[in-house]
Amino acid sequence: MKAKFFSKLKDYNYILDQLLEKKNFEEDVKNLLLSMVYKVETFYKDYSKIKRNNLSKNDFIDNIIIKTIKEYCGDIYLIDPKNEEKDILEKQNVIAITNEVERKIYAYPTEIALLYGISDIKPKFFFIGNKYNYIKQPFQEMLVEGTNLNNTEVIRNFNGWSWNVEVDSKINNIYNCLYQTLSILFGHTFLDVWENDFSGKKDYISEMRKRMEEGYSKNISDGFYISFCNILILNARNSEKLKAKRMLEMLLKEYEEIKDKNKYILTIAKEKKVLEKQIKNTDDILKNKDLLLKEYNVRNLKLAKNKKIFNISELTEILEEEKKNKEKLMKRLLELEKPSIYNKNKKDIEEKIEILKPLKEENIDIYKYLVDMQKKFLKCVSKEIEAADKKEDYINLIYTIRYYRNIHLTQNKMIKEIPELNNTLNKIGCKLITIMCKKGIFRIFCRDIAMNYKIILQALNSSIVDIDDIDICLKLQDDDEISKLFIEIYDNDTIDSSLELDYQLDKKDLSVRQKKHVPLVNF
Repeated sequence: MKAKFFSKLKDYNYILDQLLEKKNFEEDVKNLLLSMVYKVETFYKDYSKIKRNNLSKNDFIDNIIIKTIKEYCGDIYLIDPKNEEKDILEKQNVIAITNEVERKIYAYPTEIALLYGISDIKPKFFFIGNKYNYIKQPFQEMLVEGTNLNNTEVIRNFNGWSWNVEVDSKINNIYNCLYQTLSILFGHTFLDVWENDFSGKKDYISEMRKRMEEGYSKNISDGFYISFCNILILNARNSEKLKAKRMLEMLLKEYEEIKDKNKYILTIAKEKKVLEKQIKNTDDILKNKDLLLKEYNVRNLKLAKNKKIFNISELTEILEEEKKNKEKLMKRLLELEKPSIYNKNKKDIEEKIEILKPLKEENIDIYKYLVDMQKKFLKCVSKEIEAADKKEDYINLIYTIRYYRNIHLTQNKMIKEIPELNNTLNKIGCKLITIMCKKGIFRIFCRDIAMNYKIILQALNSSIVDIDDIDICLKLQDDDEISKLFIEIYDNDTIDSSLELDYQLDKKDLSVRQKKHVPLVNF
């Protein structure tokens, strides 16, 4: 047992040092890489505690860092922020850029910039089929950038003793928010498999929608997907937006043709009649030598000299190919007449229009679409709370919601700071915390549900990584007008934060002794 335990331990400083001896990196690059791996090793425990949904530390270092440096990094150049060469990074507002062909990384001389570059140069497939051509490019860009931001989070937001989500102007908050939402819904394994699947066979978007439909309902699944894609389109490059606008015009024309079922079926019937006549005519020609010769002469008269049909045998092959194509088209028209196929095609067109139609708006506000998507996502979270029944489920949910609340929706605002989401967030949070208190997972600090939620929420808003380390100290100060409740949050014996609330309840409503450190978690 002892040997098995120690076999899992790895000296990554030694492993990386051995690898770097085989690389022609400058000494300052090697030192920075060693420092980067040290930080990842040190911070990863806290990161995985908060995130609850990621690779193991060994998998992360082995596959994201060591393997990538070994197989895909030929050279790494550190960019001095004081020199003109920094312009190549500033123009793209990034901390590192990569050249996969030349196997080179250009990065600022920081651990996080190096980790970003290493993540970025690692091959990512994220196959999306051409049936999704209306969102394919922005979807893949989001997945690639989201992966890079996710891989650097362990250094970016953790420092070895606390969790601090800081504002960073070089982070694409929209891509990060979208990626983290997918990660919460489907797990890191799903995204990891998608990233590394080079077969080009599986429809991962369809799989996502299927999982959501099974877990939450078709209505929630469809609504979330449309809202998610709205943001992808609005956040896409200008060239992609122009393509999408052209596609929208085509779809609107298609919809005009299909929306009236009777008219649509009548149009198909007319096309079928024309095809039937053409197929019969081709059959007649193929069965009659005189007609074949006549067709041969008629066609050759219209053709340029270098494109003329060589003989009757060649014409026969051409006619048979034309007949085959017309029969395929006839088969397709027969399919289109079926009610199930008609309804599916109509719904597909309607959905694509719904996804692309924000592009027709003047003064587009992507913020409202971001908020709308979060409202749909929170319906999924609410369903998860209803489905939970084990202590582990509730613990994972509280960590997930805690993490989610601290994702930046915009440059300056986290999700928990968005007024349009506060009411829903509080309802969900209060529901979960109340259940956890009733089940004895959290201590009850106040018999009033709303006040108890406010007290515990202050603890969860702290930068303390492990909720097992959170203590709450309450102090009630009576006043002639309004009593005040002072809430102090401690990481063991160290104070993390404090809050003052108006207290209009009875002193007896408090369920714990005042001025005493009381653990949040009921051990």
